[in-house]
Amino acid sequence: MKALLPLLALVLASCAGPEPEAGSDAAAPREPSVFDPVTIDPLERARGVQDTIFEADAERRRQLEQQELGN
Repeated sequence: MKALLPLLALVLASCAGPEPEAGSDAAAPREPSVFDPVTIDPLERARGVQDTIFEADAERRRQLEQQELGN
């Protein structure tokens, strides 16, 4: 059993692909995938909701400031 452990480690290490060159990930453009509608659309919707909430909050703060000043 103990003799199989180093052999198993060697097999698993040899299955790993070559390490990418430094800077190759940053230069490679992102390829579109079938999961884009599932991942990108919800993120865009969430940003839209966040913007709406921030705008409503800013409006409420403005109204509160006007009330505090008595205008």
